[in-house]
Amino acid sequence: MANTKISELTTWTGNTTGFYVVVDNSGLTQTYKTTRENLIGDWIDAGTINGVGWSATTTAPTVPPIINENNIKYRNIGGKNWEVYLTYSPISGGSNGSGDYLFTLPGGLLIDNTIQGQALYPIYVGEDSPAFGIFALTSSGLITNNTVIGQTYAVPYLQNIFRIFTPTYGTGNRCWGSGFYGIQSPMHMSFTFTSI
Repeated sequence: MANTKISELTTWTGNTTGFYVVVDNSGLTQTYKTTRENLIGDWIDAGTINGVGWSATTTAPTVPPIINENNIKYRNIGGKNWEVYLTYSPISGGSNGSGDYLFTLPGGLLIDNTIQGQALYPIYVGEDSPAFGIFALTSSGLITNNTVIGQTYAVPYLQNIFRIFTPTYGTGNRCWGSGFYGIQSPMHMSFTFTSI
């Protein structure tokens, strides 16, 4: 059972003794003693962030041709729960576009916006609002423009699209976009959500 991939499972249930009943895709049922960590799926490399989908509320940015990192990956962390990781580190070039940046979830995933804490928040485009924090998914990460540094939080925009809220002490509470940080800002983050 060690290192069983969640993608190979159709269902699993646990009880307080640490035993899990696993039903695989062939319908075979077996009982194992394991930990939940053994059921977390492997990372799936979805490619570049812009290859999956990087646009903006007005005009999409142009990602720099010279870049250190530009990657998005994801993995199943049990049932309909997912973790997404993005890393972006430009060197030179590109253009900011116009508006808040919009990012497409990898793998055709959709956020279940009927779950508390996962509501869609398509307002305050290009504006400063601490209300973004109320709609942020569980996230961790940083962004910098080499002058200031901010935290990063995924905020659902549509079921398959999110913005990155970047509260920055003394500077503002806005989403990453042409008017806040811009395309030349290195960023890394991860976030979790429940899919449909």
